[in-house]
Amino acid sequence: MKYHSDHRLSSAEIRARLKATELFGTLDESALREVEAELEWIHLPGGYTLFRQGDLGDGLYIVISGRLRVSVTRGRGGEQVVSEIGRGEMVGEIAMLTSEARSATVRAIRDSELVKFSNRACYHVADKYPRVLLQIAQVIAKRLEAMNRAPQVAASLTNVAV
Repeated sequence: MKYHSDHRLSSAEIRARLKATELFGTLDESALREVEAELEWIHLPGGYTLFRQGDLGDGLYIVISGRLRVSVTRGRGGEQVVSEIGRGEMVGEIAMLTSEARSATVRAIRDSELVKFSNRACYHVADKYPRVLLQIAQVIAKRLEAMNRAPQVAASLTNVAV
């Protein structure tokens, strides 16, 4: 369950926090004002689920404060943690871009403040500032590159004794 936040930040503080994110860091002040008008603020208490694997992708989220844990269900229902998302990072961008179901479940590790950038809002802003879509693609590419560099752990080890 998501709770809509009654955030008490000034517009200047909101734009400063947006400017510190990987998605909006390169936008100028006028673009940030437009983005700010499109955002939905959400407070997600620790332990609560933002979205579940298989849910409809209705937008992306940016962590303003707090921390999220991303996990996927594999095989017979076993859940595996794949990453954590911290302040300034986004989550949910792949489902937004592909218009497919969410590929993971995301939960708040601790109380978190997020902004939701809906599909409609993202496309509206991207029409005027195509750089936004390029930024999303760059973030996805960096994550994939980091995953490929990470040491691979054997799925299961077997000991054989003779």
